[in-house]
Amino acid sequence: MPVSKYVVYGLLMLAMSGCAQQNKQKFSDTTNEKILESSGSYSQLIELYKKQLVKKESLKTRIKLIKTYEKVGDYSSAIFYLQPLLKTQPKEFAIQRLAGRAYLNTQEYKQAEYYLSLAHRNHPTDAKVMNLLGVMAGYQGDLVQAQLWFSKARSSMGNDHTIKNNLALIALLQKDYGTARSLLESLINDETNKNKQTVTANLALVYAKQGDQAAFLTLTKQLDENKQSLLYKQLRALKLVNLQQLSVSQNDQALQHK
Repeated sequence: MPVSKYVVYGLLMLAMSGCAQQNKQKFSDTTNEKILESSGSYSQLIELYKKQLVKKESLKTRIKLIKTYEKVGDYSSAIFYLQPLLKTQPKEFAIQRLAGRAYLNTQEYKQAEYYLSLAHRNHPTDAKVMNLLGVMAGYQGDLVQAQLWFSKARSSMGNDHTIKNNLALIALLQKDYGTARSLLESLINDETNKNKQTVTANLALVYAKQGDQAAFLTLTKQLDENKQSLLYKQLRALKLVNLQQLSVSQNDQALQHK
């Protein structure tokens, strides 16, 4: 084989080897991400995204990093890594909605209202934004406004599980136990509902407030009789002032930029 052909062959093999290495690395990162996600290894997932961002800035990866910080409850870090996007893409609807949710989780209501209002103006029919506005109103004690936002979100085909639970909590605080019961019972019997533990706890509270001990005992039958009796008395006497169970997240797929 002539020298020139050896050179061409060698270059071709190097090029193919380089492509294989790149594909292997890409496949490895993708596989690692799926494994870490499915196993709930969020700390390692955060480090993976950070390494990727050090190599190359990516909107998709940065948003994944921010959302992972939200999952572990580190909202201040979520806001920290969100700041560059607020400077470079302040008019992007998905960024506005993400910022509104992040600030809402840190109870920085002025900032949350600013970004959620921008997002609502950009997309007036977005149910996720309406739900977040309802949560903010509820946190601030405006139950009527909160109920209005949740109802609008439901009319706009928002996540039924999230919004029904939020409406039920508002009804509880308004001592409208009949409405709260109807909403929660529809969720407890829904096999697709992934948050039955929260719904069960809220429904137990409703039954106790209504004085329906029979329904309460059936719902909490996994407890022994002494624990049931004690819990029933505690819930009957409980003052309803905590709104922290309002659901902020709705598995916001748009923020993943898929």
